[in-house]
Amino acid sequence: MPDGATARQWRGQKYQVTKQTLQDGKLIKLLADGLAEGDIISFNFYRLESGDSLKPCEMPAEKVIDFVINSISV
Repeated sequence: MPDGATARQWRGQKYQVTKQTLQDGKLIKLLADGLAEGDIISFNFYRLESGDSLKPCEMPAEKVIDFVINSISV
């Protein structure tokens, strides 16, 4: 997924997605706003010396992973 604002579709719903890569690629922030139902997907992903760390914002990690893997660009 590229940095910036993009439109994506997941599970039949369209999302407005904003992705930022910061700190020389060590931090990725993503916010996806569902346009029809108001669903939100949000997380921070850290690349640390001790290993990668996914930090979903008040949702299961499985939902975030499913969105990243299965959403499509529209």
